[in-house]
Amino acid sequence: HLNVGGKIIFGDLDGDGINEAIAPVGYCSVSCGISVYVFKLYQGKIKLVEIPETSVGGAAKAINSLKISNSLVVVTESDFDGTRTNSYQVQFINGQFVITSK
Repeated sequence: HLNVGGKIIFGDLDGDGINEAIAPVGYCSVSCGISVYVFKLYQGKIKLVEIPETSVGGAAKAINSLKISNSLVVVTESDFDGTRTNSYQVQFINGQFVITSK
């Protein structure tokens, strides 16, 4: 079961003048969790990728805020260890996503 939760944010992440979308996606199987996904329209098809470091699971974990700032995905998340903010550069090169932590 996947759930976007209604929070979809648009912005140009890779400098091509076309907005990409980012969204927290919730999922449940044996346990529940949330990850941030990037969506891009490329050659008439939707490409998507999970930002792996954003995957949080369990009752005490949450993605508190999500935004695009200066072409970076900025994620604030919390768990038992506290709250932290991380930034990720998302590039689209030769039809593939390339994600780096900043």
